[in-house]
Amino acid sequence: MTKVKAVCHVHSDWSYDGTWPLEKLVKVFGRLGIGAILTTEHERGFDETRWANYRNACREASNDKVKVVPGLEYSDKTNTVHILTWGAVPFLGVEQETGELLKGVSKFGGVAVLAHPDCREAWEKFELSWAKHLRYIEVWNRKFDGFSPSQKGLELLSAYNQISPLVGMDFHCGKQLFPLSMIVKLNGTINEQAVFKSFFEGRVCPSVWGLPLSCFTGRTGIKATKWIECSRRNLLRVIREIKRDVKIV
Repeated sequence: MTKVKAVCHVHSDWSYDGTWPLEKLVKVFGRLGIGAILTTEHERGFDETRWANYRNACREASNDKVKVVPGLEYSDKTNTVHILTWGAVPFLGVEQETGELLKGVSKFGGVAVLAHPDCREAWEKFELSWAKHLRYIEVWNRKFDGFSPSQKGLELLSAYNQISPLVGMDFHCGKQLFPLSMIVKLNGTINEQAVFKSFFEGRVCPSVWGLPLSCFTGRTGIKATKWIECSRRNLLRVIREIKRDVKIV
């Protein structure tokens, strides 16, 4: 069995707010020892034709060492609940009702992930009927959670223990690089289908700074990461204030 390090929830310039082309993602993440990039482009601006073209572009951008696994990030009409999807799922449309979207992903044998549950209090909209369609909950999102895991995400995971944890970068630009990855166990060589199958079958484990996620979700780990995240945000606030004062002068 082969183990490969994968990064999840990655946006390229195919998303309206992404900045890096697929080729740059492959080059940079490859240098960081990443073997698979699971993209999740925003569904806005896509249709079935663009989705097919995008899947081809991901295959062309992949190389022997790094495979790009194409995916989409769907949002509901209020832009509150976001669902990450991978697999041989046709384009399901924009602003889909979450329950119907999840049924569609399941119908076509895809993988669905509840993204950043803390963002816009998305966790409050969670419905029991979603649980049977969700494979993962994103319990640590670099963009929204920073350097500490999502408390609401962990609570949802505890309440629905048939769902597994996932860590994602929500990568849009270089400043969001962070050591959050999924360790993927593969039977055989690495390719798009093999990586997806491992996620579908749950043969993946979250890793943070090269350590198991569990090292950061106990009482001590959460306390430490909260302190780091609070310190980081306070430092950024001070830097912004200094820059503002300099501009005024």
